[in-house]
Amino acid sequence: MAHGVCSGHVLHCLGSCLADAAQAICNSSSSSSRTSSSSTARSMPSLLQLLGLQLDAELLPAVMHCLLMVLTLFSGPLAYQLHFQCQQQQQPQQQQQQQRCIRFRRPSIHSVRDCIVAPVTEEWCFRACMVPLLWMEGAQLSTIILVAPLFFGVGHFHHVHFLVKQGWSVRQALQMVCFQLLYTTAFGWYATWVFCWTGKLLPAIAVHAFSNLMGVPPFGDMAAGRGGAAWMVLTVAGIAAFAWLMRAGIAGWQQYTSVYSHQAVHAG
Repeated sequence: MAHGVCSGHVLHCLGSCLADAAQAICNSSSSSSRTSSSSTARSMPSLLQLLGLQLDAELLPAVMHCLLMVLTLFSGPLAYQLHFQCQQQQQPQQQQQQQRCIRFRRPSIHSVRDCIVAPVTEEWCFRACMVPLLWMEGAQLSTIILVAPLFFGVGHFHHVHFLVKQGWSVRQALQMVCFQLLYTTAFGWYATWVFCWTGKLLPAIAVHAFSNLMGVPPFGDMAAGRGGAAWMVLTVAGIAAFAWLMRAGIAGWQQYTSVYSHQAVHAG
């Protein structure tokens, strides 16, 4: 129960932050949208620009900026997991060096799927392919950011069948998949915003891979364990910092050469 309540609060906060950012995009782009509303056809950029595949000097800064934001968002769960792993490693050997404590799981076929195959294929489908189609049809940028990720979330609904085959009841499977739908849709809002802001696919793939590496944060364990209040305060602070970085921080400092940037693709 604690896990569900904490997860619900965190997802609500994250959803509010992303909704505010999308509203800011809509407000800041209203004048540009009005001037272009008289014509349904938009000027045709190059195919590489539409798909976010252009290679230029902005690519690496875009990846680093977006990873910094998602690292800030996961600051609480990330600090908790690193602390927990360090404690486990130090139990048999107290003299073990601190840097050796930070060890992630060994690579496996599942980790390759989660951190490489899934981010590349899903971002290609739901960002590089879906966003340009909607944009060229005249959809508002705020609508694209808020609505397109719903398809990404619903794409995980087939997990019900898998969970039932694993022995879960239908009710339990539906509850878990509904939570996954909310979580993946919330992430999809951010990934779509990243794609539109930077005009590049690689930053969206990078934040997707990192999010899959982290998994769903163990909010219940964080709140119930030792120092639970501190972990939750750090989590809330990370969400607040993430919202600031989107609306008035990095997104306001840096503008990328995006085919969508003429509609003021930023949350500042």
